[in-house]
Amino acid sequence: PTFVGNSYISVVRGDVTATIIGSSTNSHSANAVHTGNTNIFIYVPLSTESTNALSANQAPHLGDYVIGGGAHVDNGAGGTNKIDGNTNITIDLSEYADERTTFVKSVVGGHFSENSSHGQTITGSTNVTIKGGSIQFTRDIIGGSYFNSNSNSSTIDGGVSLSIEGGIYSRNVIGGTKVTNSAGSTVGAVEVSLSGTAQISGNVYAAGTIDGEGTGSPTVASTTVNLGADGSLGGTLSGGFGGANADRGKVTDSKVLNLTEAKEYTHLSTVTLDAFTEISVVKD
Repeated sequence: PTFVGNSYISVVRGDVTATIIGSSTNSHSANAVHTGNTNIFIYVPLSTESTNALSANQAPHLGDYVIGGGAHVDNGAGGTNKIDGNTNITIDLSEYADERTTFVKSVVGGHFSENSSHGQTITGSTNVTIKGGSIQFTRDIIGGSYFNSNSNSSTIDGGVSLSIEGGIYSRNVIGGTKVTNSAGSTVGAVEVSLSGTAQISGNVYAAGTIDGEGTGSPTVASTTVNLGADGSLGGTLSGGFGGANADRGKVTDSKVLNLTEAKEYTHLSTVTLDAFTEISVVKD
């Protein structure tokens, strides 16, 4: 399929058990091309896990995702998802004051593809903004794409912007693309901003993660992490890649940690800093 124009999805009230996808879905060797930007706005916690599971070969088969780009939903070979534009996800729960306490969907800023040799391309950037309030996010937050493939590659030419303000995060925060098996990935500059009272007990990997078998060598142009003083961190804070095969990844240029407030950073005593080439401290 080919789509020209911008797409908009808004969730203002209620709940959604299915996956939310900003662009197209396709299967087998079909191509999906979207010329324009995608825009997803969510103002309520999506707290009910999906009950409409598809077969294990179809992705996203559990329904528990918010995907800024497109999704390949079969394990067939060939084809591609392409967006000539930007993807944008805004989740603003800062004013939410009802009974829900959890957000159970994984957030993927770019494309989603699993168990295939499908290709992914975004010529612009992926942009994810989360104002979490006091809500707990129970799945990974991924600024780039999710790519599980035995071949082909995933690209985000314009880079990634991931901004988190407030909220409680029990899983990993991943700036770039989450890669599994032999897939290759190329991402422009990645910027991750953590501010307010964001509490992250998982790990933060600015460049992305690499798991599974294979020889693919994901690359990121550069990474920047902007860190506020009032949140908390409990795992690893890395300017590079994470995962079992993190050594396959490469950040071409700088990996910078910016401490953005002239305050005492007490939570740095509970975190492992890794793979930064520069640390910048704001002065009074």
